[in-house]
Amino acid sequence: MKPYPLIKILLRSITLSYQWFILIASTGISVTIAGNTFSDKHDSIAIIELDEGVDSLVKNDPASALKFIRKGLGSQSNSNKEFMAESWKNFGIVYYKESDYDSAIYCYKNALALFKNLNDTVKYAEILLKTGNVYFDMGDLKLAESQYTEALKLYRYTGNRSGQSRAMNNMANALSYQGNYKKAIEYYFNVLRLEEQNNNKETIAACNYNLGIMYSNLKNYENALTYCRKSLSVYDALGEKQNKCIILNQLAIIHVENNHLDSALYFYDKALNISHEAGFLSLTALIENNIAEALLRLDMPEKAFGHFNDSYQLSLQLNDKRGMALALTGLGKSLNVQKYYSKALVRLKEAYTLSSQVKSVELVKFIAEELSIAYEGLNDSQNALKFYKIFKVMEDSLLNSENIEKITTLKLEYDFEIEKKQSELVQLQKDMAYRQKLEKMRINRLILLLTGSGLFLIMLLVLLVYRYRQKSNINELKAEINKNMQRLLGQQMNPHFIFNTLKSIQNFILDNNIERSNYFLTKFSKLIRKVLENSQYEMISLHDELEALELYLELENLRLKNKFDYNLKVEGNIDRSEIKVPSLLLQPYVENAIWHGISKMEKRGSILISIANEGDHIRCSLEDNGLGRNNSDSGTHASHKSLGTTITEKRINLINTLYKIDISPRITDLTDKEGQASGTRVEFVLPLIYN
Repeated sequence: MKPYPLIKILLRSITLSYQWFILIASTGISVTIAGNTFSDKHDSIAIIELDEGVDSLVKNDPASALKFIRKGLGSQSNSNKEFMAESWKNFGIVYYKESDYDSAIYCYKNALALFKNLNDTVKYAEILLKTGNVYFDMGDLKLAESQYTEALKLYRYTGNRSGQSRAMNNMANALSYQGNYKKAIEYYFNVLRLEEQNNNKETIAACNYNLGIMYSNLKNYENALTYCRKSLSVYDALGEKQNKCIILNQLAIIHVENNHLDSALYFYDKALNISHEAGFLSLTALIENNIAEALLRLDMPEKAFGHFNDSYQLSLQLNDKRGMALALTGLGKSLNVQKYYSKALVRLKEAYTLSSQVKSVELVKFIAEELSIAYEGLNDSQNALKFYKIFKVMEDSLLNSENIEKITTLKLEYDFEIEKKQSELVQLQKDMAYRQKLEKMRINRLILLLTGSGLFLIMLLVLLVYRYRQKSNINELKAEINKNMQRLLGQQMNPHFIFNTLKSIQNFILDNNIERSNYFLTKFSKLIRKVLENSQYEMISLHDELEALELYLELENLRLKNKFDYNLKVEGNIDRSEIKVPSLLLQPYVENAIWHGISKMEKRGSILISIANEGDHIRCSLEDNGLGRNNSDSGTHASHKSLGTTITEKRINLINTLYKIDISPRITDLTDKEGQASGTRVEFVLPLIYN
């Protein structure tokens, strides 16, 4: 906005002071000069009556409100600064209502000076907000922002939460109109937090709506729909038609941006019906404009032209310059689509002139784009290029809030006047440069697209190769585990064990001990079946592993004529059915303990198998009182021991790699008090793996 002319300020001051003096004099009350004062009876009551009177008149009869304020001034002394400050404030309210922004600013400035002199911080901050609102409607968003900022500081200083909420809300509005959506969102969320504490439903609804607008501008349509629906539900419950109408309009806009045009027209129709019924002229103009935009997207320029024209007539009636500029831009756009470029240019020039008064970056961007199209249609490539550049500058400005002020200034530097025609050679050179630039941009986009596609394909190929190799490695590990499982099965069910077991059964039969032979045979068949079942899986339940192990111990003990005692001890808090362990894990070590530690001893053997819980692990321990590894024979049994345990350890290593766990046996030679071998202990620490 241009600086306020000093001569205009002086003239306005003289005029208002003169009117004020005449009105006071006309009441018949004496006015003293040179420091004399009036009588100050009932000053505070008069201020209250003044505010109540203005509030009741300003909405419906601004002219009567002015008379009421002047009458109040005439009944008070000029020493009553508080009353005078309130009067200047109310003068400003009335002039603002009448859209006489210059007079409103003048009155608010007088009120600010008086409230400052009175040290009334709350009233001073209130007038700052009102002054900011005037600047906002005048289109000077930077000045409005400065007023809101100062008011916010004062409200924070005094701890006025309601004032803080209003100041931040107005600040967010100013920032959003300047295209700084992300900063505006921060202020709206601050307002929302304050108002949720006070359970102020109307303000919460308004804040949610504003957040919906901001997210829509940032093309985050999911959040935009969420916050708009929150707001709509509150206003619907409160029965607020105007706000409901506004939100329906915004929901339609979001659906337009998502190319859901049928849904958009549905919401527009609902909003337009409510607006027509309630007589919301300004809102009706906006909805008409939006419906026209949707119709343009549906390739219906003739119908769109009619709605743009209705919007323009309503905005003209309301003297809404922004609305007029938007409608004129739409009229120009619909004519451009129909290739009526000369007619379009007339509307667009008028819109561009109005945009310099509104000072909206986004509006200038739209108008400049359509002007570029119109000039290009008329083969005026010089002006087409000029407005295309303006369009690009405005578009970039909306994506960079830190450069808003610089870009807006740059936009205002462009002059709308048509320059003199240049020579055909210069014109041709500019036209060629413009076409070359467009071609270069097209080639760059194509290169970028091809490069991105190539990188994507390379990354996809690398991922597929990696997954293929990973799968192959896993399959190889599983195959190796299965191979070792079969070898281990062969070791566990070795012919020597089977032969000895069957021989024992035969002896029972020959001794005519039918009951004993049946028992032995039943146990043996159960063990065979259990071993075959367990060998099919890499991991089985602890219950199945211990069941097979107990069958094996019982058979070996029967065959060796109760040569040893055995005990399986499991802590009570361990769920055997849920915990998984590698199959055939302990059996090779139990077999070594029996055949190489216990079977060759004179004394009775003992085997203890214990399972203990250790946090996120379990400890499996196998302890025998046999001869020990150093004293066992080195014949075929020793070879069998080495082969069985070697296969088991190799299989455990493969399982560790496949499941990324750490299972490793720890073998300890036990000794008695004299240092003589007294047995062997084998321990496994297993991670807790559940079914």
